Amino acid sequence: MPVEIDHLQILVDDRVPFPLGHFANAQAKPHIFLNRQPGKQRGTGILEKHDGDYVFVAGQMPNNDDMTGIAKPAYRPPNAVWNGTDIRLQTEFLITSRLKPALEAGGSSLANAIKAQCYLTNISDLPEFLDVWNSHFGEHPCALTVVATKGLALLESILEINILGVRDGAKTRKQVIDHKPSQHMRLGPAAVRAGDLLCLSGLYAADSDGAIPQARSTVGLKYFGSPTHHEMQSILTAADDICRTGGTALSNLLRVNHFLGDLNVIPCALRSWQEKLAGAPIPFGAVRTPAPMPVPGCNIVADMWVYHP
Repeated sequence: MPVEIDHLQILVDDRVPFPLGHFANAQAKPHIFLNRQPGKQRGTGILEKHDGDYVFVAGQMPNNDDMTGIAKPAYRPPNAVWNGTDIRLQTEFLITSRLKPALEAGGSSLANAIKAQCYLTNISDLPEFLDVWNSHFGEHPCALTVVATKGLALLESILEINILGVRDGAKTRKQVIDHKPSQHMRLGPAAVRAGDLLCLSGLYAADSDGAIPQARSTVGLKYFGSPTHHEMQSILTAADDICRTGGTALSNLLRVNHFLGDLNVIPCALRSWQEKLAGAPIPFGAVRTPAPMPVPGCNIVADMWVYHP
């Protein structure tokens, strides 16, 4: 049952433990739900925020309730070869026992998920991760960004996922945006719209053969910015077209995070944005991730949220 505290509603749900680590409460808006489990708290984080029709679920790992290790259903004994792979067990557990109940606690569901970000400690796990992921989201896809990470707060965890959804039966409805020209540049649908928010799947400069030829052929000129320039041109052209297909424009960009193998390419990436949007201020973020990227030969993953008027 929600508890009202100065326009802040706390929703207690015993199915999902409090998040591991210290997450900042960026802003306090009316009608925000904080989902926590009494007696299982660690850090100062928030599991879930519910703002209007949207439900935001903080990053989840397959930890047990005491947060001392991996939950039993997601654990594979080191000497066992018959219980499935670590990535399959942890992904299945995360979706069914963490993301699903957290969304449902806020009045949403997997079918109404809009956007998810996944961090893998071993990018070679990507095919098996996608196999499990698509078994749950294949009929109701949400925008998806997957990047590599060096490690997570729970040492035994090999993935972490955060997710955003819209409430079931709300006035704001989920709409999947299709865009076939970019099908080889992403791991999820081109974009998902919900109300005035359009979330794109992470974009890579790729075609059916992998990284685009222009980036591969100029790899020796990286200090001149050539590969970055070609990758950003490809990504921004696709993003612009996806936005138009979804009924908005790239100039309505709310935020863009770049996951990069080399932070030295940031000036060139930012210059590409300035050229594309005629020098307009860019809500630009950059995070260095370990190689290789999900698409070998690519050096940039761009994750975007766009305003839909």
